[in-house]
Amino acid sequence: MGSFYSKDYGEYFAQLEKEVEIKARMEEREQKNENLSAEDFKRKRRQKLILKARLIRAGVAILCLAVVVGLVSLIISVSKGEKTATPKKTTADKKEKATLYAKATKDTDNMSKVKNLYKGDGTLSGIESESGIIVNLKNKTVLSSKNESKRLSPASLTKIMTLLVAVENITDYEQTFTMSYKIINPIYGEASMAGYSSGEVLTVDDLLYGTILPSGGEAAVGLGVMISGSEEEFVKLMNDKAKQLGLKNTNFANCTGLYDSNHYTTAEDLAVIFSQALKNDKCREILTTQKYVSSDTSQHPGGLTLHSDLFLNMKGTESEGADVLGGKTGFVSEAGFCLATFAKDSSGNEFICITLNADSKWPAFYDHINIYSAYTKKES
Repeated sequence: MGSFYSKDYGEYFAQLEKEVEIKARMEEREQKNENLSAEDFKRKRRQKLILKARLIRAGVAILCLAVVVGLVSLIISVSKGEKTATPKKTTADKKEKATLYAKATKDTDNMSKVKNLYKGDGTLSGIESESGIIVNLKNKTVLSSKNESKRLSPASLTKIMTLLVAVENITDYEQTFTMSYKIINPIYGEASMAGYSSGEVLTVDDLLYGTILPSGGEAAVGLGVMISGSEEEFVKLMNDKAKQLGLKNTNFANCTGLYDSNHYTTAEDLAVIFSQALKNDKCREILTTQKYVSSDTSQHPGGLTLHSDLFLNMKGTESEGADVLGGKTGFVSEAGFCLATFAKDSSGNEFICITLNADSKWPAFYDHINIYSAYTKKES
């Protein structure tokens, strides 16, 4: 008849009877110890219960009085306009502020507050990142920016240029490349890695997707060695491409994004590089892919599953303005957290957003969510 009737109530009542019997024995023992008649024992027991009840009632009354006094004190303090000292903002405060921004983007009643952070003076002054820019690719206009021409380290956003230059210089997509200890060892522990092993025979796609999705340093250097014979020669191609695009505040010292004082770019230059990459079908495909399985090798039977660092941290639909379709993350301690995203609104307008040097990844992600919410529009 169902689980309610499946319980063994015989056992339950037997236990209950046992507890009643034990309690009765304890009362009988207490009566004998005090050498009282049954009637005197009951009277004394009743008096104890009455005393206990009075004590409980008194305690409740005291608690209620304390609450009333506290409320009265609070009302008086507010009415007098008492102020407390404002503590100095810390990094932790900034992170909490970023969290509040993200919550606001999901609350239409608070959207005007979020937009004011970004629109007041026509710049992205409210973002946590040191530098940023948002561009409408359809009409090629900068919607807003902050320190967009300031030279900063781009961390692994460097690999967007690595990808673009590699794709433009690959002549044979059937070519394979053998990963080596010589490539892996110098950057192991310094750069993020895709996970490829020394001696592993990889395809061109393995290197391209490995460079972007998990931001694999060994995959990026592998591309440079495969195409130019060395990373140094490949970096020359990257700087030539920067000059070709008219970028005056960009110089690359490596193809991975590891910090170097001579390795820098700006948010506006990265916007140009990113938009150029999105014009290339192969680059766009890779930059918008969420998961890729590498070749079946003896080192990785069945292949190595690579996930996009970008989509491991967001779904892409968080913004109220546009859906994020792809992009690239980047981090080294000297550069902070950097982020490049590509998004589209319901009208088909495409946008790119670049931010550099956030304290950590969450402020950077919240910056992008809020920037798109403020400067783009989804049709309901």
